[in-house]
Amino acid sequence: MVDGYTDAIGVSGLGFINPEGLIEDNRACELIEDNPEGLNEVNYEQRNKNKMEQNIYYEGQVLWAQLDPNMHLRHSAYADFCAQARSNMLTKAGLSLAEFAKYHIGPILFREELVYHREIGLDERITVKVEMTKLNLKNFRFSFRHEIYKENGIKAATVEIDGAWLDLHKRKLTVIPDEWHSIFEAIPKADDYVEIPAALTT
Repeated sequence: MVDGYTDAIGVSGLGFINPEGLIEDNRACELIEDNPEGLNEVNYEQRNKNKMEQNIYYEGQVLWAQLDPNMHLRHSAYADFCAQARSNMLTKAGLSLAEFAKYHIGPILFREELVYHREIGLDERITVKVEMTKLNLKNFRFSFRHEIYKENGIKAATVEIDGAWLDLHKRKLTVIPDEWHSIFEAIPKADDYVEIPAALTT
């Protein structure tokens, strides 16, 4: 428990030393992890640019190990995909693992809600869209929406999360450093994004 809230560290691939499940050399934080179409470098970069403009921050294949006994994607794998997409998005915006370590701050979750729309099966390639839906400018508590799409473009799931920032030394909620404010301005926002001014927060 953190100040009366239950943190979700470890539930969705988050951790204290490695808050968003990144690896040290950040190779897993590339927007697209492979090049399945065998595109040349110019076309590959253009594809990545197009996906970033659509706020797509993860693309990957569904593995056999990610299925449940019903032979479709298990529920916890949805959270894993979203955590990696969120990691990629934050890294692209400027909040890398090194930046978290520099200030001894990591993100934690208070709520994670998953709504299923369609099944996802073995070997499908999925994409994950990430956008911020709410930000409190006083304490920088945040909300994100993740949309997981099947390879045919149909939306398979929506995942909504609420979270905040943890001081990793004091083990208490904290605010972000001033240096991060401009980064948050660059994070992709949803059409229904809501910003709560600091003056309106009690």
